[in-house]
Amino acid sequence: MKSSNVFKHSGVILALVWLALSSHGCAFTAALFGPSNSVKRVELAQSKPTDRSAIIVVAARSDDPLAIAGRSVVLARYNPATKRANDCYQYDRAELNLPAGQSETTYQAFSVPPGTYVFPWHLGPRPNQADGFPAFIVRAGAATYVGEFILTPKLEGGAKPPTRHGFHLERDLVSARRTLGLAAGELELAETVSEPSYRPILCTI
Repeated sequence: MKSSNVFKHSGVILALVWLALSSHGCAFTAALFGPSNSVKRVELAQSKPTDRSAIIVVAARSDDPLAIAGRSVVLARYNPATKRANDCYQYDRAELNLPAGQSETTYQAFSVPPGTYVFPWHLGPRPNQADGFPAFIVRAGAATYVGEFILTPKLEGGAKPPTRHGFHLERDLVSARRTLGLAAGELELAETVSEPSYRPILCTI
């Protein structure tokens, strides 16, 4: 390889590194690798919340025998002031994937930053705006149960049931504790509030 080509390639690499490390390169890095996610899957029995973190438990199942693979429950950390889920550089979200067809209930625990979490409407059919968007309050130092998201089948004629994203939410804390083998003080129900709107993130560089 000619020395001029080596210098050219080196210059490109250095330029990319500079972009990634500079303040202007944050959007460039996010575009290449995606925004950061502070949420981690954990084993509930081996994990404890701290004064800077929380544990959430999410359950999901499919009652739709025709459901395609890839449907998922995503809970995104939400900023009530901006009506957005974080930003282009930091997008904290817990994700629980469902298999194709009908499935049994799956429970998954996540270690998350405390805050407000929503099920973003842009991941599925838009809900009725008059009802607002259900948001879940997750407090530091606590293990909270969000609920069980149940993927429901379409009605005859192709009409959708009156549920968000084709999912119906049930929040039976007693049943969740019993299934997970937890005592009353080891898992609490996440507080919910209704947010009037949600705006998906649109990132550019």
